[in-house]
Amino acid sequence: MIFDNLIKIKDDSKFISKGIVSRTIIKITKNYSEQTIPILIHSLESNDEDIILNSINALDGLIEDYGEKISIKSLLSIFNLENNKKVKKETSHLISKIAKKNPKLMKPIMNDLFQIMNHQESSVKINLTKSLLDVSKNSPELVPVQLIITYLSDQDPFIRETSVKILGYIGYKLPFGVVDTLINKALVDDEWIVRDAAISSIGKIIDHVENRDIIIKKLVDLIDDEKSWVQRSAMNLLSSIKGIEESDIPFEKVSKNLISDDPKVREGSANLLKIYSYQSIDEIFEDIILLLGDESEDVRKTMINVMVDIIKRIGLSNIISKLLKNLSDEGSITTQQSIAIILGRTVRYEDEKIKKRVISLLKMRCEMSQDPIICETLAKLKES
Repeated sequence: MIFDNLIKIKDDSKFISKGIVSRTIIKITKNYSEQTIPILIHSLESNDEDIILNSINALDGLIEDYGEKISIKSLLSIFNLENNKKVKKETSHLISKIAKKNPKLMKPIMNDLFQIMNHQESSVKINLTKSLLDVSKNSPELVPVQLIITYLSDQDPFIRETSVKILGYIGYKLPFGVVDTLINKALVDDEWIVRDAAISSIGKIIDHVENRDIIIKKLVDLIDDEKSWVQRSAMNLLSSIKGIEESDIPFEKVSKNLISDDPKVREGSANLLKIYSYQSIDEIFEDIILLLGDESEDVRKTMINVMVDIIKRIGLSNIISKLLKNLSDEGSITTQQSIAIILGRTVRYEDEKIKKRVISLLKMRCEMSQDPIICETLAKLKES
């Protein structure tokens, strides 16, 4: 009797915390779950908005301990009723939490979920799309590729972004078609969050593509795109592909972007320099020095990381003279700082002869410039 009367009372729930009615219903339900959970589920069919909302809020607080007892089909039926937006939004949020907690529970409703999604308003559809993302992470076999691709045309950028992320988890089932779609559609989306998600998803799928040459060629063509963010995205993606060779990317395409007015494009170009081998180091070294002294801190950081990666592959001894030559007062202080950081991260693993040579020059540069970065690098090398 208490439960039946309590569930009819309009709650005072807030955005973060639940109201006293919902909290009390949850406490009662935890003590009498066998009797009360079926009542909550049955109450979802009520014509009273307060009863439905109280039931949804209570079920939301029971997911952790009683998730498997909650009938997701009953939740889904709410979307077919003439309920207001708030009821549907709260229901979609609850389904999203269930999907995150236990994606396997979503299996019985997947077909119904896809059928109702297109008829929902944006806020509801966003929550349902988030549910699909959680399912795709743990049970990708439940999510159809072709249907998710259709959501790349949705008006809401968040839905497009989430759909792109989903394709990163399920795209292995149709790798070439998905990567092709992501390149031609998501990678040129007007919203940067969609483009950023596309890079990540393509990176997850590309190893499943048998003929990567076609995909690589498309990405290489995008290096010359008229839009700088397309250039940057293409270069960042190319730099993340395992096993890519320098012959796949003509250096003239990269070198042209090294002097772009857009620092993000220069950063993308810097990322690509790591694919070039020891035989090409002479050809690209002046470009490396240019980027190590770039006015953009992000460009310098990227070039430093790339140089450390190159040194790990070809060995510091093969490039030490070139670096030390540019560690002089003839170069800019930012270039000297970048070279000092590179040496600080790599020279400690070299033999004593190289270490002494580097420490000697760093000491000279520290005394002359009094630069804190150069002097700090010197101190750390002495300690090690």
